[in-house]
Amino acid sequence: SPGYDMSTNANLLTVKQKALEKEEERLQFLLDEENKLQTFKIYIDAEITPDPRESDKSLTFEVYGLNRNFDLSSNYAQDIYDLNNNGRTNDYVNYGSARLDFEKASDVRTVTVVKIYDKNNNERAIITPKITEVYPLDDNEKAKVEISLVNNSDERIQDIKIIGKVGYPSNTYQLNDSLLGSQFNIRMTSDGIIVPDELRDKVTIYYSQNSSPTDDIANLMNNWNLKENVVSFDGILSYMIVINDYTLNEGKNVTFAYDAKMQMGTNLLNLTTYITHAAYYKRVTDSGIVEASPIEQRKTGFRMVRKYKLSLTDYKKAGTRIIPNSIYILTDEDNNQKILKTDNNGKINVEGLYVGKQYKIQQQNISYPYLLDEEEKIFKVINNSYDELELSGDEVGTYKILSIDDITINNDVVLNVGERYIFNYTGSEQTFVVPKSGNYKLEVWGAQGGYRSNSEYGGKGGYASGEIT
Repeated sequence: SPGYDMSTNANLLTVKQKALEKEEERLQFLLDEENKLQTFKIYIDAEITPDPRESDKSLTFEVYGLNRNFDLSSNYAQDIYDLNNNGRTNDYVNYGSARLDFEKASDVRTVTVVKIYDKNNNERAIITPKITEVYPLDDNEKAKVEISLVNNSDERIQDIKIIGKVGYPSNTYQLNDSLLGSQFNIRMTSDGIIVPDELRDKVTIYYSQNSSPTDDIANLMNNWNLKENVVSFDGILSYMIVINDYTLNEGKNVTFAYDAKMQMGTNLLNLTTYITHAAYYKRVTDSGIVEASPIEQRKTGFRMVRKYKLSLTDYKKAGTRIIPNSIYILTDEDNNQKILKTDNNGKINVEGLYVGKQYKIQQQNISYPYLLDEEEKIFKVINNSYDELELSGDEVGTYKILSIDDITINNDVVLNVGERYIFNYTGSEQTFVVPKSGNYKLEVWGAQGGYRSNSEYGGKGGYASGEIT
């Protein structure tokens, strides 16, 4: 699955995961170990961020496993995912589970939620400190940033100020001035900060073109202005929310929001920008009002991406025979891996690949009597100077073992690598009529020698190729 890295060492299995973004996530491992029953310890190195506005939660990890002998240990369960590929889910495989409990934070927290809406108003959302993906060619996509202050402590808080920064290169954290690492611009629309109805008469919003203003409104160097004095929100880099005559009780939260205007363009592909905010407040204690240490959330990001679906066919060396049930490993630039399997037509469809990122694909298993091809293939889909998709890599589209058929975005074929015309041996001359002008590659294979009963293969067949316009 995307976002995972898996490595094995003896009977230790380590799983590294970037973020849990779904309620249920399936992850499949192919372990090339001895064909016998074994016990594995599984360590999951994951960054998991519960929403501090929600109550206690639990997360359960379940593991289903088998080997080729279908040996069962003392812990087993029904094969609900059909691991053995026999079309049944009522037989049994090995099973293990672990539970992780999350307790609600007991202090004051700040939270950013980014919501992206497509042209059909479908929503996808992420929470601090994750990164949301934005499609640089989709002007219909809209972004809303929600800023929350959550009081999970056992005390009331008051005199609240929130200072935040929009996304732009060279922006920094508010409290320590260290760089966020932003690479493009996210601006606030002219609507400015949206205040909840119950706080409208208690909140004042200020805006500044400064990159690191303090909370001192009287200091002219901070350049704080009310909305009616802002000439253009394109130049606003910072904002301050001041809540007057208001106490945030224990277990309560307040949420503000703004609509974001995103810089677009394929030149931003795979670049990321970040936003942040800090909160200043005082604690209401039995002995009086106490100044609290300000807090700042971890940064929240926007990344410009373009994804595609890749269709491949496993033709296997002779160029004419499709090979079903072949297993491949697809590896991205960050060494995250996917296990792929050809269907009955020898095809693989891989979704969620990123334009501009390089991938490696290598065969791991193949059915008898075909030989395993351990050669690693490399490919990348890029935007060319005409803003069109282009496929590059090692002999792309003419692999001896794997042919790339087409690339699809949102169910539309955006790059057709080329049709393949196959002429099997007939003993007679065959005629090909060119359907359209272009460059054509001709490949010819001779048959391999026969297979002997002592498991020896005959010599390899001949091969020749050429190109014609």
